[in-house]
Parts: sequence; C-alpha cells; structure tokens
Amino acid sequence: MKNERLVAAARKGGRKSKGPRRARTLRVPMDFDTQIEEAAERSGFDDVNGFLLDVLTRAEAAGLFEVASPPMRQQRLRLGA
Repeated sequence: MKNERLVAAARKGGRKSKGPRRARTLRVPMDFDTQIEEAAERSGFDDVNGFLLDVLTRAEAAGLFEVASPPMRQQRLRLGA
C-alpha cells in the first residue's frame, strides 16, 4: 500500500512526458557552451537540451545530416612493409 502511494505521488505535477529518450553526453569548449546557453535563453527555451534538440531537428530537416563530414583523423598505416 505504501508503494502505491509513493508511485501515485511521483506522478503528480511536473512536465508532460516527451516520450522515450536516450541520454547522451556532449563535451564542448567552455566558451562555446556559454554561447549555446545564451542562444537557448534568447530563443525562449527554458533548458539547453530542448534548444539543442530543436537545432538538430532543423539541421536534419534541412538535409545537413547527409552532408556532414567526419573529422579529420590520422592516416591508417598498413601493417608490415
């Protein structure tokens, strides 16, 4: 009975679920992070995650995912001579 009350209490309040999500970690330079936070605030978002998701959604809709190029990597050398 106690668990049922705790579960019911946990469902009260808060924002509406945005559906299933997967957590990702993104490390950005500090100055770029500041720019992202300021852009999110200027755009009216109450959280940076929502802002970044909006930016990524717009980039995908514009076809930018197909033209994205991977970062330069070191040349792979063949084993042996």
